[in-house]
Amino acid sequence: MIRHLHDVAGLEALEQIARQHDVDIIASGGLARRLFVISMREPGLTAADLFDLVPFTADIDLMHTGAPEQTSRIMRAIRRAVPMAECFRWDLRSATEAGDAGDARAYAPLVPIHAVTLGVRAGFDDPERARDDVDAGRHRYSRNPNYRNSPRYLEGRDLEVFGALRYLRTVLEDDTISDEVADVVRPTFQDALSLDTLGRLQESVLLRTRLHRLLKAVTIEARTAYQRAAVGAAGLREFIDYIEGVESSREAGGPNSGAAAESSPASPGGVHHAPFHADLDLMPRRALTSSANIRGDLYRIPPQIGFMSPTPTGAFSQQFTPVHLLRSRAMQTPGVHPLRVSSWVPVVPGDSRDALMDDGVANEMIHFALVTDGDANEPARSPADEDIGVTMLFYRATITGTIEVAAPLATCVSRPYQFDDGTVSILRCFRAACGSLLDRMTRSEEGGTLYVAFVISARSVQEQDPDTEALTPITLVGREDYDERLVTS
Repeated sequence: MIRHLHDVAGLEALEQIARQHDVDIIASGGLARRLFVISMREPGLTAADLFDLVPFTADIDLMHTGAPEQTSRIMRAIRRAVPMAECFRWDLRSATEAGDAGDARAYAPLVPIHAVTLGVRAGFDDPERARDDVDAGRHRYSRNPNYRNSPRYLEGRDLEVFGALRYLRTVLEDDTISDEVADVVRPTFQDALSLDTLGRLQESVLLRTRLHRLLKAVTIEARTAYQRAAVGAAGLREFIDYIEGVESSREAGGPNSGAAAESSPASPGGVHHAPFHADLDLMPRRALTSSANIRGDLYRIPPQIGFMSPTPTGAFSQQFTPVHLLRSRAMQTPGVHPLRVSSWVPVVPGDSRDALMDDGVANEMIHFALVTDGDANEPARSPADEDIGVTMLFYRATITGTIEVAAPLATCVSRPYQFDDGTVSILRCFRAACGSLLDRMTRSEEGGTLYVAFVISARSVQEQDPDTEALTPITLVGREDYDERLVTS
């Protein structure tokens, strides 16, 4: 049974770390919320898997009860002791450093499950009686009438719709979304159809970045046609239409009727940014990505990337397309079978805002989610998550015939995904810990635009492709020493 934070598989070392530093280590946010639900619905579960508990772009939010100067030491201890710690984004703060977040919660909407915490020593704390909601199979949501007095809102660092989006993510994860949920959250989105919201988004890269991330989290969790319909009924698409300057389709007496929205001054156009509509849909053969914000509205890689089958059509040719590169003998690896390969996409140069953690360790992440052509009803046809990996191919426009190869520490979590026509497939969510790799490569003295392609492969007993070709000229570099790129100097 899960009673304490160190009962989670992979976090056992936290008990000793807390003892050594004479602190309690307390989880909040999504990790604590998911563990609380599991502890009530699956009390016999001895240890939950950390990768299932921290989906897609989710962080691990921790607080310790020691002094602020202990934060770096505790974080280094966690990185040394927790298996595959590099695969997660950690946010560790002292109680003093976490004070701002606590103040923000005082103005957030009332969602009892969001107030739950889980400590190494303290165990679960449920101050708002979230237990009643889990027992009832529904989660309460109440807007905070004092939200407009929130320091974060007044400083331009928050929007009320962010609380509504976090609530939608929660009920989707817990599979408790319903028409009632849509009704209770819709007024928040309707009130956000205003020039105030539009102006704040236009002025703030921080707000736009947070909105992109929350939209993608909701999209990844809405894996059935019913769930997506409920999200639509809550008014989310209408909100995105408004901020992007798309004419709304409000019908009199319809579910989205009500007080008219303030007219958007940008039609079309809205907020000038990477389009938010791209965050709302998952399409076969096109991955939804999340990467580091570099500057302005530029992210390390594009928000969507096309993927294809690794088998090219037509005659083999001496091309440096990723799908043809996989046919090269130099790219063959015994016991590994490629499943999907992306197109070349440009890598935006610059320092990642989240490349360095508080303890100085580089930890830039690439996340992408891809709906596959597999059949979720026949799991035997699909490889297990632990057998799936990611390889990254790089090439520079100024250097002919040289392909650099890196294998980041990547993990995959698969879930069933239902299309609107009722057919069921598999949604695979990948998390690639790239360390300082992308930052170093974009700052290379070799210059030229850097391009990357992602190869999804699985361990397999399938024999090597007999039709491989000696693709020339081609030079593979970095295949054996890529690890050096994944750490800071």
